[in-house]
Amino acid sequence: MDPIPTITPERKSKGKYEHSAPFVVFIDRDNMTLEFRDQVSFEIAVRHLQKIRLKFFSQQ
Repeated sequence: MDPIPTITPERKSKGKYEHSAPFVVFIDRDNMTLEFRDQVSFEIAVRHLQKIRLKFFSQQ
């Protein structure tokens, strides 16, 4: 299983942050939205979220 990406925020611009991880996502805190750099980043993020969800449900 791939390691879950560690999120280390770096200041990108006002209200948005870029994270060093296998995927790049910008977080707009004002509108509470995620903006992915490209389709590959989005697909990798979804895969990681599915693994986290499966792991969470298997522990209950």
